[in-house]
Order: sequence, then C-alpha cells, then structure tokens
Amino acid sequence: MSSIKVSALTAKTTPTGLEEVLINDGGTSKKITIANLTKGHDLPTVPSGIDTDTNKEYNLKLTDVSGTETLTWIEETDNDTTYSNFVGDDGVGGVTTAAGLVPAPTEGDAAAGKYLDSDGNWTVPPDTDTDTTYSNFAGTTAGLVPTSTTGDDTKFLRADGTWVVPTDTDTGITDVVDDATPQLGGNLDFQTHKATSFTSTGIDDNATSTAITIDASENVGIGVTPESWSSTHTAIDIGQTGSIAGQDSANRLYSMSNAYDNSGYKYKTTSQASSHEQSNGAHYFFVAASGTADSAITWTTAMTIDNSGYITLGTYAGGSNGVQFAFQNGNAGIAMTGSGTSTQNKFDFGNANGWVGSIATSGSSTSYNTSSDYRLKELDVPMEGSIDRLKALRPINFAWKADGSRVDGFFAHEAGEVVPECVHGTKDAMMDEEYEVTPAVMDGDTVVTEAVMGTRSVPDYQGIDQSKLTPLLVAALQEAIARIEVLEKA
Repeated sequence: MSSIKVSALTAKTTPTGLEEVLINDGGTSKKITIANLTKGHDLPTVPSGIDTDTNKEYNLKLTDVSGTETLTWIEETDNDTTYSNFVGDDGVGGVTTAAGLVPAPTEGDAAAGKYLDSDGNWTVPPDTDTDTTYSNFAGTTAGLVPTSTTGDDTKFLRADGTWVVPTDTDTGITDVVDDATPQLGGNLDFQTHKATSFTSTGIDDNATSTAITIDASENVGIGVTPESWSSTHTAIDIGQTGSIAGQDSANRLYSMSNAYDNSGYKYKTTSQASSHEQSNGAHYFFVAASGTADSAITWTTAMTIDNSGYITLGTYAGGSNGVQFAFQNGNAGIAMTGSGTSTQNKFDFGNANGWVGSIATSGSSTSYNTSSDYRLKELDVPMEGSIDRLKALRPINFAWKADGSRVDGFFAHEAGEVVPECVHGTKDAMMDEEYEVTPAVMDGDTVVTEAVMGTRSVPDYQGIDQSKLTPLLVAALQEAIARIEVLEKA
C-alpha cells in the first residue's frame, strides 16, 4: 500500500474526536481509528497481516518529540488501557480519574519549573511562605526530586540534591590511601601507602585526648607516644610503662614493664623494671633494680623455662647460682647449684620458734641437718635401759605392696612404741578426701552441667625417721661395751 495523506481521508482538518477510516488492502476493508490528529501527516505503512487478521484493531498514535510529530500504528485490545493519558482529580470532584500514561510536556515546561499536578496537567506549583514542599531537594531539607536532563539515565540522585554518575559502582571495598582524594569504603594500608605519621584524635568525636599514635617506624602507642625503639624491634607501648615488642630477626617476643630497647635496654621511668622474653620456644624472666629514666638496664635472670620444660630459678648453668625443677622424660626432681664450693645452705626450714633444720652442701657432700644446738636444750640426763629398749624393736625384711620390692626396716607404729619421736602420724588414722563422683558435662568451653563432688575416707599413712633411732643404738652399744669390759676384767 502506498502512503497517502491522512487529511485526504477525512473532511475535517482538525478532528476533535475519533475518526473511523476504512483502509482497503487486497479487497478486504479494515476499520482504522485515527485519534488526536492536529494536522496532515503521511499515513504509515499498514502492519503486515492486517488484511487477514479480523480479530485485531489498530490505532494511529501521534507522538510529539521536540516539535516533531510522528504517526505510528498501535495494536489495540479490549483490556489494553495503557495508551490513555493519566486523568487526575481537579480537586472539586468534577473529573473522573483514571490511571494512564504521563502526558507529554510541551517544550519549555521543564525550564518553567512545571510539575505533574494530581489533575493530570503540567503546572507550576503554588508556593507560599509556609509551604516549602515544592522546593527541589537540595541535600539539606526535604523537597521535590530535581529535574533531570538528557543523558541523565546513568546518573543517580546524590545526597547534595544533584544528578551525578557515581564515582564507583563496584560494591566491593577499596583501600583508603593517604592522599586528599575521598575514597569509598576502606582498609587502611600502611604497607603500600605509608603515612609519615598517623594520629587518631580519639575513639569518638567527643574525645579530648589522643587515643592511639602510630609513628613512622610502625610502632604503636596506646594512650602515649611510642618510645624511640631500635629498628630491630616493632613495639606497642601501653600506657606509661607497659610494652609488647617483637624482634623478627631473633625470633623473640617481649612483654615488658618500664623498659624499652634503643641500642640496649633502658628504663622508661625512674623505677624497677621486669621483662618476659619468649625466644626459640623458651621463656626467660628478668628483673632489674630501680634505675633512672632512659638509663641502661642491667638484667638479673629470675626464672627460665626451657624447651624441654625444665624450670630454672636464677641461672642454672655452668656452676652459676640457681634451682632447676625437672618434670620431663621420666625425670622429676629439683636440682640446685651454687657458684662457690664452701658449705652453703640450699634449703632452710623454720617455724614460729625459728630455724629448725637445713640441707647444706660442702665442696663434696650434702648434709641433712635438724636443729641440735645445746643452747636450745636443757635438763639433760643419761639414757638408761637402752639395751632392753633396743631389744624391744622388731627389725624386719618386708615387701612393698606397690611394686613387690623387699627392704629391711620397721613397722612405724611398732618402732613408735619404743622411740616415739622417730614416727610421724597415728596408727590406722584416716582422713577425708574430696573426689569427683560425676564429671562435668561440657559443650566446648561451656559448662552444661557442673561436676558432682563427694567426700570419702582414705588412710592417713604413718612415716618414720630412722635417724631418730641412732641415739638408742649408741646408748645400747655403750651399755653392751661396759658389760663386755667388766667381763674382760674378771
């Protein structure tokens, strides 16, 4: 079908309503509705199939784009009402409202500040001194969405009331760098983008003092400015005297009080100092007497726990003074050394009456001493009947129930009947012992049900100090010698 003028199909040059036009194509007439014509236009080509499909009706749609009007064929269905313009309420109840397309504005409506009114017309909103709801949103107060312009389809309304293309549409977090350019999100990266110095002004905007300081050497001060640590250390200073420091080159970690390293360890303030060092799987505890701030520290080794689990008090190595507790690989005991070879007390025992015993070493032996000074004693008399008392003792050879080993000795209660001071404890004594009846029920580290504890009676065993038998042996032997001498003289 060739194009013809619409104006040639109707007697009206400006139709006021719907004009029905019959279009003939191949001998079949179709009814076409022409709406909203304001002047003559070329009739567009009839859609394919219009001559065979009798169930469809088509409308001609007039579109005005920047002053250029165009006709197009639009298929119409019974339930298709989307092509009608929005008809609003004029506020007086005289207009029947209906949903529909936003009516096309005319050229200059945007510049004139027109908005779509609820009655379906583009109008300039009224404005009064007390009515600010029609002002454009400007980022500080509520208002109307500002008018966009051609090409704004990639822009978004920013909080300042302007249409802009976002600087970053990636929802991932980008690193914050140390420059003046605002960034989205952020991990603060001081390795790639080093800052000469970073100071937090506080935990929140109400802070009145510096909370955290990071200096150019990457040392951190919490509540203080970091000390000038040696370059071999990376440290966190906590308050005036606390410090945690690492020394990667030596595989060491330090926890210190009143100490820092700057070409050697120094006092932070005038006071005592202490340090706990972890190095190559071992622990070292050091103490230092009071010194002046920033003066050198001379450490004294207080305790060491080596990688085998041995605990040393002082310095236990090479004949130095110290004590070692060993509880590994079948070894369980206490080792003690002294740097000298003269007689030294390694253990001293005392009570409210004073010192009552000691364990001492000489250059070659160990002595187990109980108090025996004459100045502690009075009312002494010779021992009598020692032979009879000695005969009352019952030396036996017995087997230990624990491992079956056989040794010579005594039953404590029997020896105690002859020499009471040689025995500790009471025959057949019992004592109370607390034990776990039902273990606690745990869920990870959380106690679900507390353990049930009970009390039971167990033996309170006697002990014997066989050295306390020595005076009786000596006295009995002396009595026997005296008798022998009398018989020899007879």
